[in-house]
Amino acid sequence: MESELHPWVVDFASISSIVGVFVAFYILRETADIKKSFLRKARLPEISKELKIKSKNISSGLKSWGTEKNTVNEQYAIVRGLLENITNKLPDDERKQVTGFINSLKIRYWIFLKKSLVIDEENKGWELYGELSRIITRLEQLQKDSKWE
Repeated sequence: MESELHPWVVDFASISSIVGVFVAFYILRETADIKKSFLRKARLPEISKELKIKSKNISSGLKSWGTEKNTVNEQYAIVRGLLENITNKLPDDERKQVTGFINSLKIRYWIFLKKSLVIDEENKGWELYGELSRIITRLEQLQKDSKWE
């Protein structure tokens, strides 16, 4: 069976379909990035505000460490949940920083299993508080940058 079309038309159609697949993947990737950007613009201010409040609670709990140990651990658990919520919406650099902090709030037991870190030492609490302050600052700057996008 011989085609009535010229061979260059068939070749052009084949190349066009291959290019079309690549364009479709590019468009999917770009729409996912746009979606993340909109989610970041919508959720980052709320989560940043909540993180500031929890950070203040942690600071006051660390200042009165003897009586507020459980409160500090509870606040760190809430902070971990907030950060886990926003992680997928962040750019790569911030995501790595936040993921590293989240991992520092977990301890590994066995090979793959992790559980929440219980902070027994005041120095460890202050160290984590410093890291949390750094992450909050980065998120605030990201929020300011997103106003220009």
